[in-house]
Amino acid sequence: MAAAPGLIWYFGIRGKSQARPALPSIVVLPFANLSGDKENEYFSDGMTEEVINALANVEGVRVVARTSAFSFKGKNVDVRKIGEQLSVAPSWREVTPRGQRAPGIRAAHRGRRRVSLVVEELRPRAQERVAIPLVIAISTTLAAQSGLLVRNRRGLEEARNLNAVVFDKTGTLTKGEFGVVDIVTADGLAPDQALRLAAAVEADSEHAIAQGIVRAARDRGLAVPRAEAFEAIPGMGAKARVDGTELYVGGPALLAARSLDLPPALREAADRAARRGQAAIYLADEGKVLAVLAVADVLRAESKEAVHALHQRKIEVVMMTGDARPVAEAVAAELGIDTVFAEVLPEQKASKIEELKSRGKRVAMVGDGVNDAAALVTADVGVAIGAGTDVAVEAGDIVVVLSDPRDVPRIITLSRANYRKMIQNLWWAAGYNIVAIPLAAGVLARYGFVLSPAIGAVLMFASTLVVAINAQLLRRVQV
Repeated sequence: MAAAPGLIWYFGIRGKSQARPALPSIVVLPFANLSGDKENEYFSDGMTEEVINALANVEGVRVVARTSAFSFKGKNVDVRKIGEQLSVAPSWREVTPRGQRAPGIRAAHRGRRRVSLVVEELRPRAQERVAIPLVIAISTTLAAQSGLLVRNRRGLEEARNLNAVVFDKTGTLTKGEFGVVDIVTADGLAPDQALRLAAAVEADSEHAIAQGIVRAARDRGLAVPRAEAFEAIPGMGAKARVDGTELYVGGPALLAARSLDLPPALREAADRAARRGQAAIYLADEGKVLAVLAVADVLRAESKEAVHALHQRKIEVVMMTGDARPVAEAVAAELGIDTVFAEVLPEQKASKIEELKSRGKRVAMVGDGVNDAAALVTADVGVAIGAGTDVAVEAGDIVVVLSDPRDVPRIITLSRANYRKMIQNLWWAAGYNIVAIPLAAGVLARYGFVLSPAIGAVLMFASTLVVAINAQLLRRVQV
C-alpha cells in the first residue's frame, strides 16, 4: 500500500543519544499521524523506532503529551515542541510515496546495518554562533594591545554613538605636575613664610596642587611645621591648625564659602595668574586672605591632538574643572575646546553630565580622580585614566592604561569598526540561511531544482569561513 505524500520536518539535534551514540546533526521526521504498520511506509529497516527512542533520550528534548503531530507505539511527539526545546525553527519539504526517494534523502550507514535515514546536510548554523563572539574577542584583544583595558563591554559598544566627550582638566588634559611660580602676600607676610604655612596645611592632602605646593617648599629648603586637625574640604581646599592658628588653603570656592574679600593687591595678582592660565591658590586665616600663590600646571603635549581628532569625528569637546573661569577659559582657548564648565564642585560633576544628556547628547566622561567617580558612572561611557586613583579606575568602563588623551578618539574608532564588522558578519551568516534553507526545503522542487546535501555542506562551510576571515580583518583597523 502506497503512502500519501506528507511533510518532513528538519531539526538541529545537539548532543548524543543513548540509543545511538552519534545521531546526525539534522534529523528529519514525518509530519503525519503514523501508527501500526504505516511507519515503514516512510522509514525502512525500523528507523522510525530508532529516531523516536533517540529523541526521547537526547538531553534537553522532552517527549510531550498527546498531540496530532506524530504518534508511534504509544509515544506522542509534537514536532513543533521539539523545535522549541532545541531553539531551532523547523523547515519542511514534501515527501514522495513509498518506493520513491525524495530529493535530499540519502541512505546512511550506521555500523554494519544499512538503514534509510532521512538527512539534510544543513547543520545548526555555526557561522551565526561565531559571527558576533569572534568580533568581540578580536576587538577586545586589539583594545588591550593598544593600552585600552575594557572593563565593561557595554562601554566599548556605546562609544560609537558618542557626540560629546567631557574631560577633567587636572591630570587628564594636563600632567597634574604643579609648581608655584609666583607668591604675592598681604600685611607684610614674607613670601617664603606664606609658602611654608601653605605647605604645612597641604602636607596631608593627596591633591595634585597640594603636592605641588609641598614640593615647592621643600625645593626651597623651607622647614615645614607640623599641622594639626587637618581636614579636606571637598571642592574647596583644606584647613588645619598650624602654630596654634586655624589656616585655610584653597581656590575661589573657598573664599566664597568663607565670605572673604580680596585686597586690591591680591586681586590683581589673581587676575594676572588667570590671564596666564595659572591657578590662584589662596592662604587665609579665620578673617582675611594672607597670600595668593600662582600655581602652574603643564599641559600634556598630546591633549591638543586628542581634541583635534575628536573634532574630526564631529564630537563636541567639553572641559570640566574646579578652577576659576579665567584659568579654565585660557586652557580651553589653547586647546581649542568647545565648552567649559568652570568652578565646578565635586558633587556637581554628575549633574553637569546629566545636563548634557538632557540636551540629547551621548556623553563620555574622562577623568582620573576620586571627585570624578560619580561623573564616570553617570556618563554613557566612563573612561578612566590609568595613572589616576583606584576609585576612578573602578568607576570607568574603559581604562586608558598609558594616560594618553589621544586614546579617547581611538576608543571611538575601534567601537565603530567593531560595530561594522558585527553587522557585516550577521549579513554573511544570514545570507547563507536566507538562500540555502529555502532551496534545501524544496521551494523550487516543482521546477526540478533542489539544493543537494553536498552543495549545502559546502555552502555552510564557506559561510562559516567567510565570517571568520571577515572578523580577522578587524585587526587591520588602525587604533
